[in-house]
Amino acid sequence: MKSFYFEEYNALVSYYDLGESENILVYLPGLNSPAMPLFAEMVYHPLLSGYRSILIDYFGCGMSESPVSFNYNMESHAKVVLKILDHENISSCMVFGQSMGGTVAIYLADLRPGLVTKLTLAESNLFPGGGINTKWITSFSEKVWIENEYPRYIKELKKQAHEGDPLSILINALWRDADPRGIYLSALSLVTLPSTFHMKFYKMKIPRYFIYGEEDFPKRPLEATPDTPNPEELRKYGIVPIVLANSGHFMQIDNLQGFIDALHNCIS
Repeated sequence: MKSFYFEEYNALVSYYDLGESENILVYLPGLNSPAMPLFAEMVYHPLLSGYRSILIDYFGCGMSESPVSFNYNMESHAKVVLKILDHENISSCMVFGQSMGGTVAIYLADLRPGLVTKLTLAESNLFPGGGINTKWITSFSEKVWIENEYPRYIKELKKQAHEGDPLSILINALWRDADPRGIYLSALSLVTLPSTFHMKFYKMKIPRYFIYGEEDFPKRPLEATPDTPNPEELRKYGIVPIVLANSGHFMQIDNLQGFIDALHNCIS
């Protein structure tokens, strides 16, 4: 594990730099989630282990600190990622972003044209409004979320995790030590994305892929959501939609091997 000190926030961001290949793949996780619990099985799989892999814990989660002066909006998260890549002298890389990570990845590619050579998203927010979780989180005030709902939610997650529920085990591991303020403000940023944000992604001139879980795939335009957009609209802009069988939003839990195969095909 490595860390980078951000003087402007008086705080450290931690990240993992694995492998020595010239082919670099940056992994950006979902809503204020530490990278390793989400991506370890993918990074060390034979299909993906040949890359130099950069896995970043956002401010407010994992091994990174939680500065009170950081605003947790998507562009700010992307600027943090960019500083780390600059620190590592990385001028060209492929990026994979899951859920919120894809939204951060779009800002990253937009901030530094030429940096990202291929961009793969998995059910990432392209439009304002939020997904199921972010809409639920932001239905509360910041104070109520931090003081009441987050502790209640973590308590219930822990109970379900102890009973053996795979999804609860994962989310409990991701969020039990996360900064609830960071979760809330990141969720709020996703819900309030600019109405034209999707065009940043649509107009890019690099290979782009969007992975859907089969359970969430919109079969008709009216079924599209902010994080599962109309696939026909993606195709019009040269973006390749991919449907992962037997899966919902948490693809590592539902179909790990299929998820690995899909990402491998996108970046090969």
